[in-house]
Amino acid sequence: MLQELKSLQASLGFELCELNVGDHPDLQEPYRIRIPYLFVGGRPFAKGHLDARKLKRRLFWNRLGFKIGPLPDAVRAAISRDITAVSTDDSTKAD
Repeated sequence: MLQELKSLQASLGFELCELNVGDHPDLQEPYRIRIPYLFVGGRPFAKGHLDARKLKRRLFWNRLGFKIGPLPDAVRAAISRDITAVSTDDSTKAD
């Protein structure tokens, strides 16, 4: 699913945030048997298989303002932790 999403990302222009469930103990119980799991616009969208046609349709409606629901708390927290870890990483600074 990740390869397909990355190939669609170039043509559809959406943000993709990947989380490794193994790095987030609070996500392991609810999501480990449903990997890969995709959220679009804050709602669960796909488990295991991606339907590109449905994704295009959902992204179209989201761009028109039909965004439904917040991400589950555990997923939102995991994304926040990952983004903070990336933004505070010193490996990108010049010597």
